[in-house]
Amino acid sequence: RLPNTNSGTWEMCCGDQMKYRLEFEVQQVSEFVFGSRDIMSSSKRHFQQDWEDREFVEVITFSIKKMAEFLNNFDMSARSRLATLNEKVTTLERRVDYIEARITKGEKIKG
Repeated sequence: RLPNTNSGTWEMCCGDQMKYRLEFEVQQVSEFVFGSRDIMSSSKRHFQQDWEDREFVEVITFSIKKMAEFLNNFDMSARSRLATLNEKVTTLERRVDYIEARITKGEKIKG
């Protein structure tokens, strides 16, 4: 699971020290590259939004995989059950045909 700065998972995943260290490094790089705190905060927001977007995509992807897995399992189970029912119906149809044939010949049918 990827850390999310809004939900507090940074603390669970990496701890406060790692969070502040990363923020400090991003700030230093931004100030060096852009020379301005406004651009730095904009970049930080952009990175944070990008991180949240990626996490969202990951959650959606995982959910789609779980749904596909469920549907595949359901498909296999349903096919198996339908095949069993088909065999039972075929057996019953044969019995009915046999009984009809005996009745048309006038034979007595045992219980």
